[in-house]
Amino acid sequence: MGGCTYCDVQGAVPAADPRIKRTSLVTDVLLANTDLLEKEDLRTHIGKLSTHIDEIKGEIYHAVHEKYANYRPTRDSTQELHNKVQTLSTEMQTLSNKIKVLTHKITIPPAPLTYR
Repeated sequence: MGGCTYCDVQGAVPAADPRIKRTSLVTDVLLANTDLLEKEDLRTHIGKLSTHIDEIKGEIYHAVHEKYANYRPTRDSTQELHNKVQTLSTEMQTLSNKIKVLTHKITIPPAPLTYR
């Protein structure tokens, strides 16, 4: 009685040994290709994400550029107005000081009281 130690019947295909994981050739090929497909899927997904990131970067750049383009003229005109207000404030302070000096110089003595 020669034959396989794991065979149920003489000369038959060996029975499944619980200690040995058996897979078919098709399963082995599919699993090998699945790994390749998963890698390709990851590459595709990474490429799509990279493209999406670049699009968002562009949107952010344009948004910031537009805000800055609108901000700068506003800032410049605000600075001009600030300078005008400062100049006017200085002129008003100078005038106020002159008025105070003149009021101290022009002191009209009170007229003497006379009784009749």
